[in-house]
Amino acid sequence: MKKAMKGLVVIFSVAIVVLLTSKIVLAATSQVAVGTNHTLAIKSDVTLWALEDNSYGQFDDGTTTDRLSAVFISDLLASPAIPIPTNCQSYTYSPATSPVLSEDPSQAKPIGLGTVATGGGTLSITVNTYQFSDSVDIYFGLYSPEIDPDYIYLLTSGGTFQKISEDPAPWKANITGPLDESLFGDIQTSSLPIGTYYVYLLVTPTGNLSNYYLWITSFSSCNSLKFTPEGTTFFYDSIGRFLEFGASEQITLLTTACGNSVSVSSVTKTSGGAWLSVDSGGGPKVILNLDAGASGVQAGSNYTGTVNVVAGGITDNMYVTLQVPGQCVATSASVTPSSLIFQAYVGWQNPNAQTIRVEDNCDNFVSATVLSKPDWLLLNETDTGVFSVSCVDSYLDEEGSYSDTITLRDDEYSQQHPVSVTMEVYNSATTVTSGHLDYYDVGAGQTRYFKFVASVSDCVYPIQVGNTSMADQPRTVHALVKRGSKPTIADFNRTWEMAPSDYDCTLGQWMPAKPGAENLYWKYNTGSQAEFVQIKEPMESNTFYIMLYNNGKGIVRDQRLSVKYYD
Repeated sequence: MKKAMKGLVVIFSVAIVVLLTSKIVLAATSQVAVGTNHTLAIKSDVTLWALEDNSYGQFDDGTTTDRLSAVFISDLLASPAIPIPTNCQSYTYSPATSPVLSEDPSQAKPIGLGTVATGGGTLSITVNTYQFSDSVDIYFGLYSPEIDPDYIYLLTSGGTFQKISEDPAPWKANITGPLDESLFGDIQTSSLPIGTYYVYLLVTPTGNLSNYYLWITSFSSCNSLKFTPEGTTFFYDSIGRFLEFGASEQITLLTTACGNSVSVSSVTKTSGGAWLSVDSGGGPKVILNLDAGASGVQAGSNYTGTVNVVAGGITDNMYVTLQVPGQCVATSASVTPSSLIFQAYVGWQNPNAQTIRVEDNCDNFVSATVLSKPDWLLLNETDTGVFSVSCVDSYLDEEGSYSDTITLRDDEYSQQHPVSVTMEVYNSATTVTSGHLDYYDVGAGQTRYFKFVASVSDCVYPIQVGNTSMADQPRTVHALVKRGSKPTIADFNRTWEMAPSDYDCTLGQWMPAKPGAENLYWKYNTGSQAEFVQIKEPMESNTFYIMLYNNGKGIVRDQRLSVKYYD
């Protein structure tokens, strides 16, 4: 009995000591059991000692040996301490629900934000640190660029916020800690202006702003929800669907607030008929079921509903629209478009094919038969009621104008559908100037023409024309230059059999001579090297034409042409 009374006295003594000094912390021990057969004592240096029965390891000294003399248990004043800053250190961390204590400033997270840190809707700011090794000043700051992009606001010792100034006053001055503060109570983020909030805790040696620890964390305030159809990245606050009468669709939506996923706590349909039902899919999911065959749904009608969603402490409405088109009865067909226009150039590629479609009045494709077409067109049925229309290559070899009609008959209603077609084939050369460099596709057997105006003052300043094939393309495109008129394929065939001629500036003549080809210039090459034509013969200003001719059996892409001359 005496031992029991003595133990209670010691417990009350410990309680009194704890009340009298906030520095006493029961730390670094597991559990200390006080019973009828052992005794605890606190010495004047505030250390804890124990003696007698330790058969169950009550003293937490690593043994089960009874002690006839007192053994040391704990230094009640020993508490972790954060060293005061001796330089400038900043730490930014993701929002935490509660503070994380550490003697190491880089590991500490002294600001807790409550459930908002995990996507919830409640802001509960707590500040907690170990004590500091010497006296410090502490500043608590808040910044929101959406509310005031120009100022950070500091919390004053009186509990109000003031704009930061050149001589800021600390929230806590000349203290050693520890800190354990709850600020502002619980705040619903839905009551805050929407935006991002940055929270700062600055610790400096007392009266010295040159050295500091700065901890930064942040949170976002939302009062609305957004919904993303699963598998997409688009955010909506309303969902619309177009369903044929009798069709149905299930939509899974993922719920977010300020870009963060939030768990849905309830989903309720507040308006809308039998065509709409809702459910929670767990976590952030909202399930919408749309049924265009439900009772009361009619073709040719639109329907709207409202779904109330509670997620992350935020309550918001989502609006759902269902459009059910009228039922169409097919009675006729038509062709689209009703006219085509082709433009081509002699020696250039065949212009791109165009498409015509035969559809009924309900927008369904209908098979059709070609009754007539002009010889200069090709038609190819690529799908039911869909025809690709292109030009015949042989009609692109010379300049001309063509106009005619394609006539189709649909196989459903036996109606005839005319399509007017025109084709213009031009034979003009592309004008280029010195410094020209570009890439061209040249089809098999095709030519492309270019022209420029230049003079040659002397051999030092020649006209230069370069013709280069890409490494992965055939060497079948050749350059022929002619003065005064466009070169022809016949000119090419004639010069193909002749050796290239170079102008000898000393003798003032072409070597070898090129009788009958004085106005033609070439340097053909079928190997890997480029063709490089130089006109050194001095002459007055003339119009020159370049022909790129593909004498191969396949298209050559990205043939490079360059032109250089001196004015």
